[in-house]
Amino acid sequence: MDPRTEITHDINIGQVYTDSRTNELTKIIYIDEDVALLRDEDGNHRIEKRKSFDRNVGAGRFKLSPDEEFGYAGRMEALLDAQEQYSEKDGRKSSHKAEALSEAVSLLTEETSSFKEVEFETVDGIGNATASRLRGAGYTTVEDLSRASDEELLSVGGVGDGNLSNLRERVATLK
Repeated sequence: MDPRTEITHDINIGQVYTDSRTNELTKIIYIDEDVALLRDEDGNHRIEKRKSFDRNVGAGRFKLSPDEEFGYAGRMEALLDAQEQYSEKDGRKSSHKAEALSEAVSLLTEETSSFKEVEFETVDGIGNATASRLRGAGYTTVEDLSRASDEELLSVGGVGDGNLSNLRERVATLK
């Protein structure tokens, strides 16, 4: 295992992380084995694949900030608790409620095109080494690349004007 991607703590709902690139705080609203639902201090939400979130935590882009606090952990935790309670109860009414809550959770955590991982190796001019550097720098999704400035991406080893242009074109087709 690459020591730069080793996670040294449990990741849980309600934790606050600081983005080392932007210094913005982000709170985990919901997390499971597939996705992480995150909210920033302005109340904006985004979904990241769990694998991508874990990689960013391990690489040091997102740093646990246990002394920081804002907002509430989110209604997702309450939805999951209610779903579990209804699932444990007998009766058709409870079963229907559990199914409805399960569907709501699925809709809330559904992947959107902005959070699809970019397959860098399919972009003209980007090979395995540059793709690995981009991922190591925390750029994995269409959203990550859309938010990044040209200067930020050009600072990643192996990214130059030519393949940056190709990368921007690919991202535009994935939106």
